[in-house]
Amino acid sequence: FTQVMPSECVKVMVRVRPMNKKESEKNCATTVKADEKDNSIVLFNPNEKDSEKCFSFDYVFPQNVSQKHIYEQSGFHLVDAVVEGYNGTILAYGQTGCGKTFTMMGVPESEDLKGVIPVSYTHLRAHETGRNLVCRLLLEKKKITYLLSLYSYNLLLNQ
Repeated sequence: FTQVMPSECVKVMVRVRPMNKKESEKNCATTVKADEKDNSIVLFNPNEKDSEKCFSFDYVFPQNVSQKHIYEQSGFHLVDAVVEGYNGTILAYGQTGCGKTFTMMGVPESEDLKGVIPVSYTHLRAHETGRNLVCRLLLEKKKITYLLSLYSYNLLLNQ
């Protein structure tokens, strides 16, 4: 995103996760190439010639990309737009074990490994100054819940 405008539509971003420990120990072959410049993913079978299949997306992130880079490309401008009053959603979708949880949550205790959700939360909280107060409340069954709190507080609504 260079700038989020109300006319923006859905953006599809793909992150290729690195091999996990089990895959590395088995010496599994890489079957995916990510080209961040062309925003394309190439799937191939290393045992078959001419098996490449290419797919294009709005953004592509290779195996070695940082969590910070992903947030800067996917969440930063979206959070700014939400503060301006626009609706925004980041959705992680994919097969079990493909890296959704790591991308979205990361390791919250580590500045370098924080995922999109904790970094978005910090970014939103940075906007809570002066007249630009961000407040998200859920009113359900006579309970008010502050949605941007790290801790759950349920306030009972009385007449």
